[in-house]
Amino acid sequence: MCDTIARYSNYIEVYIVETIELSVFDHGAQHTEILRALLDVFEARQHIKVHLDVIPWLGSWSRMVQVALYKDGPDVSEIGSTWIGDFSNMNAVRAFTAEEIHQMGGASAFLKPSWQGAGTQSGLHSSDFTLWGMPWLADVRVIVYRRDIYEQAGIDLNAAFKNQETLEHTFAQLQSAGVEVPLVLPTLRSRIDLHILASWIWAEGGKFFDPLQERILFDQPEVLRGLARYFGLGRFLAPAARGLDDLTANDSFFNGHAATVIGGHWLLLDERIRKNFADKIGVIGVPPSSFVGGSHFVIWQHSRRASAAFKLIEFLAGSDTPLDLYPGFGFPTRLDAIARADFVKDPNWNAMIQAAAHGRTIPVGRLWGMIEKRLVDLIPVVWHEIFATENPEVEAIVSRRFTAVAERLRLTLHA
Repeated sequence: MCDTIARYSNYIEVYIVETIELSVFDHGAQHTEILRALLDVFEARQHIKVHLDVIPWLGSWSRMVQVALYKDGPDVSEIGSTWIGDFSNMNAVRAFTAEEIHQMGGASAFLKPSWQGAGTQSGLHSSDFTLWGMPWLADVRVIVYRRDIYEQAGIDLNAAFKNQETLEHTFAQLQSAGVEVPLVLPTLRSRIDLHILASWIWAEGGKFFDPLQERILFDQPEVLRGLARYFGLGRFLAPAARGLDDLTANDSFFNGHAATVIGGHWLLLDERIRKNFADKIGVIGVPPSSFVGGSHFVIWQHSRRASAAFKLIEFLAGSDTPLDLYPGFGFPTRLDAIARADFVKDPNWNAMIQAAAHGRTIPVGRLWGMIEKRLVDLIPVVWHEIFATENPEVEAIVSRRFTAVAERLRLTLHA
């Protein structure tokens, strides 16, 4: 029996004062049952009944937009970290008060990128920060590699992942050693691909946009250099590793076909890794900084039970956050929870935590939702053109495609 559930399993039936609704993404049947049991504990403690709505990942964005537009649905929702700007701009979610932030421990209690990605900055000072979501689960992009294949190819693991240049040298060395699929990436429509390539943009000193001045920047020279270098990795994607989505790219690694994959915490949870080569993999952050995302809890503006909703958030994401949730749901954003968790003793999980602690997020801004959608739509188009050309001029393709989208977005904004 899980720790938190076991401690409170002797509660007798209690009276209910309030009823609220919580929506979360579908993290799998087993983990959902753990959450349901924890909500029973919360009910016994607080006399607040929680109706749980589990939302499939596919279509979750559309569902949350409906909640925002029609002002009807859950009191509390788990939402993706990059969605905060859209819903705050729609005035659909309620900002957390200074007292609530203090009760949760403030910024210093959380992983820095998770906290930064949960609010908007209206000025240059810390007092200009508004927290719209309470960080709950962290997710970070990391390189997961087959240690045994790398060693057989004579690769120095201490030097293989230092920067983008050494990564290219590493993949070339794997190719030269006869490794058919040195790298696998999602090249069909995928938000994960966007999160991965962010590190290549940051390596060149670029950024997607400026949230304070609301300027689109992904066609600037430094960004285009990073993008060209990222799409240049196509030369390491064997024919069998092209045209894959998130799931099939992961499958290629899980089934032992690929030496390297870039993804998130779910890679370490897959049963195929644990069965086939758990002791043969390594994990390291993407240089120079990994993208950190995850999910936050929001309280919807339409909720008339904000006080009860905050109590639930405090229970699930506060200083006593139930460790039963992790790492099945992801890993906690709270530093005290990370310090208490047993799973971080595993070297690979610890490497993932370190990547998150030193990672970056994409700043929340009014424009990001629109920019993200355009880029997610554009990335597979660029991959397709590169793969369809025998000797692609990657820099020219990237410059032409990304500049055109940036210019169209500017026209839309000015209109």
